[in-house]
Amino acid sequence: MKFKDLTIMIFDERVVGIEKLTYKDFPGKLACVLFYAGCNAHCPYCYDTDVVKCKLSYMDSRDVQKFLLDRKGKLDGVVFCGGECTLHQEDLLCDLRWCKDNGFLTKIDTNGSNPSLVDYAVKNGLVDYISIDYKAPESKINSFYSKHLYKLFLETLMNLIQQNTINFEVRTTVHRDVINEDDLSQMSQTLVGLGYTKPYYIQQFFEGEDVKYLDETLDRHPEKLDLRKVDSHGLTLVER
Repeated sequence: MKFKDLTIMIFDERVVGIEKLTYKDFPGKLACVLFYAGCNAHCPYCYDTDVVKCKLSYMDSRDVQKFLLDRKGKLDGVVFCGGECTLHQEDLLCDLRWCKDNGFLTKIDTNGSNPSLVDYAVKNGLVDYISIDYKAPESKINSFYSKHLYKLFLETLMNLIQQNTINFEVRTTVHRDVINEDDLSQMSQTLVGLGYTKPYYIQQFFEGEDVKYLDETLDRHPEKLDLRKVDSHGLTLVER
């Protein structure tokens, strides 16, 4: 892959927002979060609809660069998320390299739909940590996503497991209309079968009163899933 040479193109026409400070999104690191427009998953419970549908204005690339340069030595890392940041292909790789060149650690949040890009980023030292979203078991994937997405997720995950050269985690966001305890048991079994041995992070979906889902037909469930009813098949389940 060839990188663009013009600095002005770094972060250009893709970043739609910044979370200036986070203690929780990059394990053990003080970081910021860059939100990239667009997504190919369209989770029914998603409430970042403006990001997913690219309805927000792009930030000026120079403003993004200045924000980060002003925080050199103060922030440990930069989290790249979305939407789905890997949709931006080579542009994302350029942004990752720029951050690494400026002394930042980098983290990608992804649904795993671009295994070749993730593989390239890992092998070329452009990323330090990856969070990969396990959306649903294969038995349910066609109801909410696509079988194509599931296969790509598996390829990305297997690459990370086999290479074993980078810190990464698997996580699942739980909404009761999409995922139940039996589904999590099945998903845990799949992970173990693939050779995944790290903690499996379960993110209970936050349902605020003012939340508007991408799929407005979803119900609201005030009670959380009971992880005690999940057969983890030996994995450590960590609730977030």
